[in-house]
Amino acid sequence: MRFSTNGERGMASISRSRFARMFMFSLVQTYRPMVEEPEALAFNACVNKKYFCPDREIYLQLSNASSQTFRDVPSKHSERHLIAVGDSVMVQYVDAYKCLYRQRIEFHFAGGFTSPICEALKGVALNSSTVLLLNTGIWYNSKKQVFLGNQLACLRKEVLAALQLHPGLRVWWVQSVAQHFPTQNGNYKLSKAPARCQEFNKVSKNRKRNFRWKHVQESLLQGMSDMISVIPVWEITAPLYFDHLGHTKYNGDCTHFCDNFQGVPYYIAKVFRELLFL
Repeated sequence: MRFSTNGERGMASISRSRFARMFMFSLVQTYRPMVEEPEALAFNACVNKKYFCPDREIYLQLSNASSQTFRDVPSKHSERHLIAVGDSVMVQYVDAYKCLYRQRIEFHFAGGFTSPICEALKGVALNSSTVLLLNTGIWYNSKKQVFLGNQLACLRKEVLAALQLHPGLRVWWVQSVAQHFPTQNGNYKLSKAPARCQEFNKVSKNRKRNFRWKHVQESLLQGMSDMISVIPVWEITAPLYFDHLGHTKYNGDCTHFCDNFQGVPYYIAKVFRELLFL
């Protein structure tokens, strides 16, 4: 399936959002041993070993319909360029992108209280050919909601100013991943790391408990749907408790996903590539 824009920001945003949602809801899980094929070997050898799961025997595959979404021609040239601003999960996506396409993607870290996202964006040089990818959230627990809301309100002002200054700028909000700690909403609250990551009893209930997304909607996206499109990462990662580092490597990390061939970072990197041509 192809999505094109007609030159109007509002219609372009709707098309981009439809593309992202079609992709994100079309992943299926299969259990089978890792195939020793060249693409898999090259990708697994390239990625940061901090997030690599050597014993993983899971593929996350796209459905046939969703596979048609991707042009996925690495040699294809785009006049646009990617700039990503986000936390350690965004680091995984950027790393996977570089390993898949051997192409540059500019990255600026934003997370916690020493490098909040609004301040990080102020130091980024944007122009009308930029595809800007923004993400923050996993650093902030329920007790830090006020700080998160203030940062997102500040970010909204920065994005509005950038869009006015650079009319061709494309902005995407990359949702925070779903965490799967043994808590009511899956978010990290414990001082002791769990032995395994925990499946949600009901995804719909956890969606309502997702306070980070609530703040994004209220403080950043309200009235901005024609200016900022969303890659709904939380939605696709909500059922994938089994592919966290903590579930595979038993290290207590129920936030980051295995950075392996056909894992979550691998597919998000493919989304990033496609955004250059929308």
